[in-house]
Amino acid sequence: AGLDGKRQSDFITMLHEIGRGSKDTAGLLDPVLVCTETIRTLQMVSDSLLLRERDQPLSKQSFSGCVDTLNAKSKEASVVVAKLQDNVKSAQHDARKLGMLLGEFAECISVITEASVQAVFVMAENNPKCGKAVAGAIDNYPLARARLAIQLATDGFSRAAITAEQTMAVSAVVATHLEALRDQCNSAGEKAKTDAAKAQFRACAKGLSGVAAMLVAAIKEFVRSPGPASRQQCAIFSRPLVETVDALLAYVHADDTLTGQPPKIPADIAQYIKPMQGSSLSACSAACLFVGSVKSVLTSPKDAAARTNLARYAATLEAALAQLVSAARDASQADIVFA
Repeated sequence: AGLDGKRQSDFITMLHEIGRGSKDTAGLLDPVLVCTETIRTLQMVSDSLLLRERDQPLSKQSFSGCVDTLNAKSKEASVVVAKLQDNVKSAQHDARKLGMLLGEFAECISVITEASVQAVFVMAENNPKCGKAVAGAIDNYPLARARLAIQLATDGFSRAAITAEQTMAVSAVVATHLEALRDQCNSAGEKAKTDAAKAQFRACAKGLSGVAAMLVAAIKEFVRSPGPASRQQCAIFSRPLVETVDALLAYVHADDTLTGQPPKIPADIAQYIKPMQGSSLSACSAACLFVGSVKSVLTSPKDAAARTNLARYAATLEAALAQLVSAARDASQADIVFA
């Protein structure tokens, strides 16, 4: 469910778990679509967490807690990868089971990446040789995650086959991430350095609530009376919500005063941090390639190269995860972590 415990990193499963096992909805899940959603999610996680240094913790988890998470989730990921391979190779694969496995896989890799980044931050922040981080007014990662989750959720309104039950899943994802966005805005409204920024963030929190209310009204009507017209209303009123989130992200990226400073890390500490960062990036990359190979097998089941790549990228991912766990273990045994 993610380091936050609120399923914010598990939105793909949330979108597709409604109706699990129901004969009425089993045929509506498109595993190729879920592959695309999974790849977009993993790319967002990698870009948001691994291509920049953090200036604040991602959670309250300790270093030892992060190592435990890396161990547990790496094992879970290996099990899910094996199940995905078995399912996709089957002549008559189970579309719903495949979709749910992809959701579990996305959540596993997301949490592994989150745990590795949190571990690195805690390692640096709690070592007296490292310069302390200066937290910015707002954390970009929950914003990027919420933006993608809301986009993927509301994209469902463009599909004619969406049911009222699936719309409720969309509503749950949107509500979860709207809460995260409002929390970030309210927090930034207190921490921002200027009165103008504080006022802007408070206005953003209110604006998000306003555009969300319009979408909620449309969703309620669709659930009450499903049909093309009410579905179109949902699509229409989802656009202002996505545009408001985009405006928030653009504002945050444009204002340098909202950005903090990551901890300063000397070379003798960096030698333990860089292997964790490198293996985490490799794991994310291998995970994307693995899901891409799943998608290739689904779209071209007779393509021998696609099946070869499926096994190859699974092995590459397994190796990257093992390196990540090993790097975290080496750091924990080096007596450089104090919390």
